Amino acid sequence: MKKLFLILFATAATFSASSCSDDDAAATTTGDTVTFKVNGVQKTYNTVSVEEETEGGVTYLYVTAMNGTNISEVVTFDIVKGETADDSVNGFVYDVAGVTYENVGTGTSFSSEIDHNMDGHIEGRFTGTLREYFGTSEEPVFKTFTEGSFNISY
Repeated sequence: MKKLFLILFATAATFSASSCSDDDAAATTTGDTVTFKVNGVQKTYNTVSVEEETEGGVTYLYVTAMNGTNISEVVTFDIVKGETADDSVNGFVYDVAGVTYENVGTGTSFSSEIDHNMDGHIEGRFTGTLREYFGTSEEPVFKTFTEGSFNISY
């Protein structure tokens, strides 16, 4: 349910940002990116939204990224605000054409390094192998992520 909300939020944010007047330009940041190679194919997502949510006294940053307005290929993940420990990226999900890949089950792995996570800016790197979640094929389908990075101001 949270993934669906994040995808809908990203779509709404994209459309509302495109309808803003010039006086809102100062609130809009440029240069935010999530880049990676998936199975060797370079991807750069430049439409990035960050939602802050506090649960039990902990503030989470929920990141949604896509290439322009292409909602058929979306990456989502979350980070505890201010956390810079290795493997701080949680819930990394890659959704392409309605097929969801997650770090769940045998044969998956995911690692991350956070370089900066304060003052409205997060930056880090990631790699991993994700598995199709509730796949329809008999054999599991995997996606390998290399050279992943994010540089986001919010």
